[in-house]
Amino acid sequence: MNERENFYGNVNRGQKNPYQHNENRNRYPGITPKDYFKEPNSDIVKDDLFSVTADKITESFSKEGGITGSQIRKFYDEVLRLKLKLDSASDKETKFVEILPYLKMLIPKVIYSKNRNNANESFESFIKMNIENITKVREFEVFCDLFEAIIAYTKKYPNLKK
Repeated sequence: MNERENFYGNVNRGQKNPYQHNENRNRYPGITPKDYFKEPNSDIVKDDLFSVTADKITESFSKEGGITGSQIRKFYDEVLRLKLKLDSASDKETKFVEILPYLKMLIPKVIYSKNRNNANESFESFIKMNIENITKVREFEVFCDLFEAIIAYTKKYPNLKK
């Protein structure tokens, strides 16, 4: 049996085994709130966060497939709703503590959406890795701005325009 033949004598013509785990399937670049800022414990946002980084994140959603711009927008709308509550509060710190459980509720929602084939692994990782690590008002505000930039970039990728 040569290396191209499998156990049954069938020749493998370059097809991938659909049951084989693909390590590259999750292409999300791994950005978390600690990566938003130029320096640790700084409020100064990295220069390319809303341009280069947002584009790379959106591209990861597009390359993997299995999600539309409408699905991404649905989650952004939830985040925006929470941000509006925060912005209308006189004491942002207290309001942030109140909305944080609702923000974290997006994690089970994205898992549910992925299991119904309405989201992909990259998008699930984006939501989970960011929301799990948001601990401050400023991180939440920058996350909202990053998500807004991602929404803008969805128009760049044809398979996210649906």
